[in-house]
Amino acid sequence: MKKILPFGTPLFGQNPDDALFMSIVDAYDKYELLINSFSYTAATKFVDKGRVFYDAHVKADIPFIHEMKQKYMEIKPKDIITFIENTINDGKYILMDLDWVKIAYLQMDEFTYIPHPVSIWGIDSTQSIMYLADFIDDQKYTVFKATYQEVENAYSSVLEKMNKQFNQSLSIAIYEVFPFDNNGEVSKWINQIEEFLNAEQIWDESIFKSTAITKVSDGGEYYSAPILRKDFGIDVLKGIVEHLESCIADEEVYIYEKKNMYLLYLLSLILVKKVEIVVKMGEMNTIKEELREIESQSIQLSQLAKRIHLINIKYLVVGDKTILTILLKKVKEWLPMYVSILKKIQIIFSCFSK
Repeated sequence: MKKILPFGTPLFGQNPDDALFMSIVDAYDKYELLINSFSYTAATKFVDKGRVFYDAHVKADIPFIHEMKQKYMEIKPKDIITFIENTINDGKYILMDLDWVKIAYLQMDEFTYIPHPVSIWGIDSTQSIMYLADFIDDQKYTVFKATYQEVENAYSSVLEKMNKQFNQSLSIAIYEVFPFDNNGEVSKWINQIEEFLNAEQIWDESIFKSTAITKVSDGGEYYSAPILRKDFGIDVLKGIVEHLESCIADEEVYIYEKKNMYLLYLLSLILVKKVEIVVKMGEMNTIKEELREIESQSIQLSQLAKRIHLINIKYLVVGDKTILTILLKKVKEWLPMYVSILKKIQIIFSCFSK
């Protein structure tokens, strides 16, 4: 039996310490809620062949994923496969620590032990294969497979060392994705569109807040990604664009430049997704014809957003301000299109809800 849960594109960070999170972004078309997903960084210390290592990772607190953390110390290695199969078949994701040395795909033979949390998001019991995903390093993100035996051995290794060497308990986090329910969504979308178009919050540099963290490998200070607040509206989005333009004009190397631009891109994708969802909702009521034109426009908007994404990835790799300038130009082209579509949707659904 094969069971694969929805798994989407990762959100890249500038280095492993502030890599945003390993994301499940395609589940039930709820892209827009990822904006609330920034949470906290946790670090694990381990020693291998006399060398001290720190594994830093960020936990995602995605609102539409219900997290239930428990201590599963009673799960013996011989029972872990059945436990994983039952959890995945129940439609729930798993985040658990595994010893990467035991996973052949990762090629960590030079080490003797590397504990690291990975997501398990699918199984194929006919071939005894599991689907896993995680960050590696230097912005490398990987989705890979492991055999049942590898996962059992990797779990057994971590369980043994956590208990005996570090006197720590081992937790397995289970993530349950709630089904997308169209019922009652119309009023919610009207409210969210209204809030976005009429948000009282205006742009100022204090909007982005950061926390300095020390990178254990070199002792230097780095900054975590800025938090994007829920009450951001169109004025803030425009302000971010203007702010980045001024940074370019002054030839200032702005420390948050790349991160702000990524958040800007992420927000654009979320908003495009919101348009698509609202348009799809028209299929369940009597205003499908009124939404036909908007559907065509939202497709154009999505195509532009994808181009913004490609330019953005290139900018994150190259860091050339010429690319950033092109990216800003495309975002400025995207904004009025989006606002226009939102206003049309707002009018149509407001009339429909009366």
